[in-house]
Amino acid sequence: MRICHYKDDFDHESQEVCMHLWNEPDFYEHTHDYWEIIVITSGRTDHILNGAVYTVQAGDCLFIRPSDIHEFRRIDEHPCTQVNVMATPTYMRNVMNNLNLHMYNAFKTDRRPLQLHPDKATYTKLQGFIDKFFFTHCAEDNETAIKFIINEMLNLFYYCYLYNATDRNYPECVNQLIGKMMSRHYISCSVSDILTDIPYSHVHLNRLFKQHTGQTIANYFLCCKFEYARKLLLSTDFTILAICQMIGYSSPAYFNNTFKKLYGYPPNKYRKGATKT
Repeated sequence: MRICHYKDDFDHESQEVCMHLWNEPDFYEHTHDYWEIIVITSGRTDHILNGAVYTVQAGDCLFIRPSDIHEFRRIDEHPCTQVNVMATPTYMRNVMNNLNLHMYNAFKTDRRPLQLHPDKATYTKLQGFIDKFFFTHCAEDNETAIKFIINEMLNLFYYCYLYNATDRNYPECVNQLIGKMMSRHYISCSVSDILTDIPYSHVHLNRLFKQHTGQTIANYFLCCKFEYARKLLLSTDFTILAICQMIGYSSPAYFNNTFKKLYGYPPNKYRKGATKT
């Protein structure tokens, strides 16, 4: 069978990102040398990815890797509309590496489908930026909207895909919690916030979580928050107060003391690379 190498209006020699609306009922089997994020905005269709068939519908989001072979086939008379976000491998590698050093290789080499159905609040936020792209005339804002969508989707996939991986021997609810705690999407939340969608009592969850990880939920989440703060200290110019607030704390004193307890230095000295005195 001949596989087409798809060429479209994405000039990835001069563009980092691009986005367009697609509403054709079917699209032939093809591959391409860039990354593609697909947001299904209405209807449903069969998505054939690397030979396997998956039914997708409004609200679903897909990641298509370079060299993935895929196509769409209509399954009923209802039209399917989708937004396609495209990005160069270089851009995606840089964005992923800013989130996690292992993320790019994990996403690129694993052949499992990268597909999720965001919660209503997240999807509404994404839809707002999609609408902004299609209805604004400001090119700079358009690029900002596209990059926001890419960043949000990467955070969601990082949570749903990497940390809900099926090769873990943890119960599903433990994997779900780990995913939330490791995701930047939830980094400013409280423990009670991340427990709201999980249908078990907090006592049972904490007991189960400690049984499998050796830590309480609160301590695990605290470590995730401060690991994210540590990366921000090293890779950004954000003030220490801003970083403190970004991970959900209002007390700089608590932030400084906890950071020193975990890493041996207060955050200002850690950022400067000072030796322990």
